[in-house]
Amino acid sequence: MPWIDVPEFYRALEVPTTTNLALRMLILTAVRSGPLRFMRYDQIEDDIWTIPAHQMKGRLGQTADFRVPLSGEAQRGLTSPNPSTVMVFSYPAFAKE
Repeated sequence: MPWIDVPEFYRALEVPTTTNLALRMLILTAVRSGPLRFMRYDQIEDDIWTIPAHQMKGRLGQTADFRVPLSGEAQRGLTSPNPSTVMVFSYPAFAKE
């Protein structure tokens, strides 16, 4: 997608579905889709999301945890954690995790 179209696309993601919230977070953080899909509440502390090394692309044992600063907009996009849910973006297939 050309960068010039991103603001309009972002605005089109207003309805707070799981997919739309995940796409917004992807745009705001520019992380790879894998770590985003498996984002957990226990990886977030204040305005920092720490992606564990094993979820990062790189050589096993040679990759460090990756810290992602979360803007105010990104923090507002996080849904309130349900006590039984550990995943930020829970999809039906992950409902039992």
